[in-house]
Amino acid sequence: RLHISRTAKVWKEVAGRRWCIQVSDEIYMRVWRCEEEYTAEPGEPREYAVSALPLFKSAGSDHQQRDDILRVLYPQTIDAWKQLTEIRFKLLGLVPAVSVLTWSQLFKPELQNGLLARAMGLGIGLAGFMISYSIKTYDERNDQLYDDLISRCRCMEDWLGIDTGIFRGRPGKKSDRVNHGWAVKAIYSTVLVGWSVITLVFAGLVMTAVF
Repeated sequence: RLHISRTAKVWKEVAGRRWCIQVSDEIYMRVWRCEEEYTAEPGEPREYAVSALPLFKSAGSDHQQRDDILRVLYPQTIDAWKQLTEIRFKLLGLVPAVSVLTWSQLFKPELQNGLLARAMGLGIGLAGFMISYSIKTYDERNDQLYDDLISRCRCMEDWLGIDTGIFRGRPGKKSDRVNHGWAVKAIYSTVLVGWSVITLVFAGLVMTAVF
């Protein structure tokens, strides 16, 4: 017999029939209900929630016709999701690499001697900060589209009768820190801090040369 605390965290996977329950810090149990009997086995939390937004405008369309439409639309939506994923990983690899390479070049002695060289370093620092911030903003918008595509794909899988698919039933977050968003913010924040330091250093060098 499994005793569950009233304060235990519960994920509702299938309304009235299946739940995932956090028994302790690292132990999760999946509970099924079949009529009046319950069964349980170890299992991590998964996300089965589906958006309330409808897939189709009219509720009276032919069901088979809708299935045919979804079988065409679903692969196209996955392709769009793949493209956004590819863009994210390219940016996460390119932006820090280019930034670190530029920083290493900016601290060469020839870029720190003379007003013109120092002003050039200051300009590069400001441009690097603005470009990195703009790319970060662009990536945040892509993240919104990325999450929306996942939501749409879950709705399609639910309509097609898929219980645990590519998007519906994905492993849930066990910790707020273990997620893509936190890692992406950490990378861009580090890059922006680096460019801020470069800008301040060269601004100080320019002021020293002028005064």
